[in-house]
Amino acid sequence: MKKHKRRNLFKRLLAGLMSVLMMITLLPDMAFVSHAAERVEIHVYDASKQNIDGADVVITWGKKNSSSDDKTSPGKTGGSFGEGKFAADVPNGYQIAGSTVSVTKTGYKTITGEPITTYYNPIEMQEQRYAFPKDEYTLIVGELLTAQANPTPNHYGSSDESIATVKAATGEVKALKRGEATIYAYDDDGKEKGSYKLTVNGKQQDALSWVMSQETIKVNDVVGFSFNGGSGNGTIMRFSNPNEIASFDPEKDKVTFHKRGEVTLTAIKGADDEYESITADVKLTVLGEPQGKLIFDGEEIEAVEFGDNTKQLSAKKASSSGTYTDKPIVYSSSDESVLIVNASNGKLTTKGVGIAEITATMPGNDTLEDT
Repeated sequence: MKKHKRRNLFKRLLAGLMSVLMMITLLPDMAFVSHAAERVEIHVYDASKQNIDGADVVITWGKKNSSSDDKTSPGKTGGSFGEGKFAADVPNGYQIAGSTVSVTKTGYKTITGEPITTYYNPIEMQEQRYAFPKDEYTLIVGELLTAQANPTPNHYGSSDESIATVKAATGEVKALKRGEATIYAYDDDGKEKGSYKLTVNGKQQDALSWVMSQETIKVNDVVGFSFNGGSGNGTIMRFSNPNEIASFDPEKDKVTFHKRGEVTLTAIKGADDEYESITADVKLTVLGEPQGKLIFDGEEIEAVEFGDNTKQLSAKKASSSGTYTDKPIVYSSSDESVLIVNASNGKLTTKGVGIAEITATMPGNDTLEDT
């Protein structure tokens, strides 16, 4: 009996000792787990997914206790931790929740107060562009313009200095000739960071006018002409409207008139490097040759009693040797409230008391006037 009790007591003592040893073994691991610091990693890159080293990073930690002081962890991306990266442990008494990060880097838009949502926080930075007041400007040849970028660039440049030059330090532009150019702003590394489109228009030419060598123009006339006014070295082009009435000699400053009617001659003096184009018109009446005369045939009628509708007029050529179109003669009345005449046969119809003049006309054609 005594031996059995001793064995049981020994077993209990041994079991108690093993428990103490196990607790001693586990205590360090348990302490490490319960007090391990959280870590936040910031990864900074650009739109092309290239890592950005040397960016200034400031983490502002979220507070577990609102009465705690503000706590920040500043640093730079790159270095020993890895390209484009910065890491920091969460300080005791602070937490990831409510934490923010600010990132600055020359040449990029600053990121301020970006919320930290996870242990690993990728942040894309956008390249900072230099802003001009406007995207497009228009000048006239000879004019100056100063449009400065913000922030101030290292220097300015022009895409085409034959159209516009720009002073590298101040951005002052001078328009030299008609055309388009782009004005650029460059950073310290010579990288283009902003631009605007420049359109250069020509100056207005002096007024342009036709000078005809004769005032009265008839069918088959060949008339010389010249121009007054205009500016620059642009070529003058000539047009006729309608062109069947008049045509230009391609080698001489002469115009031929082919038939009677109204015609507009147009000249366009083209643009050159300095001037815009200009247009000048002249409206002309081209006269035909006269026809022979007409006379009324038969009884001369000087008066018609009201209600007498039996009278009829008839016109004919005054001479067989004259030039005529031989078109049907057309009759007309100067006052149809007094007397109406049939246009084709000259029959008269009285309509009232008064005086009316009856006219007989043989219509002209392209080269002959009415008679």
